[in-house]
Amino acid sequence: MEIPLYLAMTAAEFTFCPSLPERIAWMACHFSPYGTGLSGIPDALPPESIVIVNDRIPVCGHDPSVISSQLQTILESQQVCGILLDFQRPDCPQAAEIAAAVTKNCSCPVAVSELYAVDLPCAVFLSPVPANKRPTEHFEPWSGREIWLEAALEGVCIHLDFHGSAFSPMDYPCADPLSLFDPHLHSHYRMDISEDSADFYIQRTKDDLTALLQDAKAYNVTKAIGLYQELRP
Repeated sequence: MEIPLYLAMTAAEFTFCPSLPERIAWMACHFSPYGTGLSGIPDALPPESIVIVNDRIPVCGHDPSVISSQLQTILESQQVCGILLDFQRPDCPQAAEIAAAVTKNCSCPVAVSELYAVDLPCAVFLSPVPANKRPTEHFEPWSGREIWLEAALEGVCIHLDFHGSAFSPMDYPCADPLSLFDPHLHSHYRMDISEDSADFYIQRTKDDLTALLQDAKAYNVTKAIGLYQELRP
C-alpha cells in the first residue's frame, strides 16, 4: 500500500481549483489575531481531509481547551481524518500546551511538528528529507514513532573550496540537466569540478520523491503532506 499523499491548499486554491486532488490538507487555519480561537476554519471539506493549524500568527492568549474544542467540532462535522499542528516557532510554552490538549481531546489522528512532539503520544511531523541526506538518517532519531512527512522537491547546491563548504537552496526544476543518480539519496545530481573548487547540484524529481515515499514506509511514515502548488498533477 502506498503512503497517502495529501496536497496542502490555501483557501483560494481550494475555492478556485477546477478539479480537487484526491486527498486534501487545508492549510488556511491559524490563530486569530483579534480574539481567542482559530481563524480560517473550513466550511465544507471533502471527507477524509486533513486540517493543518499553523502558527504564523503567534500563539498569544489562546485557550488550549477552546482550540481543541473547535478542532473536534470540525472533525465531527466534516469527517476530517487527521489534524496537523505545524508549529514552527520554538520555545513557546503556549504552543506546547495547545499541542498537548489537541492530542488528548481530539478523536482523530494528530501529528505535531518535531519541535513539540517529543513528549506527546502522537505522530511527529517531520520536515522534508534534504536532497543530500539519506532518508534513514532523517528518520532514525524518531525510530518507533509514527511519522507524517512533509513532501517536497528538495534541492541544494554544495560549493567546496579550500575555505570550506557552503550550502544554498536550488529552485525546481534545475536549469541544467542532472544526469547522475544516487539510489541511496533518491536524488539526481551533477558535479562541476575545477582546479580549486567543486560544485555539487543535487535535487529530487517527482519520480524520485515517489520512490522515497515508497521506502519511507519501512520507517513508519504513514502520511505525506506536500504543497498543492508544487506537487499538483
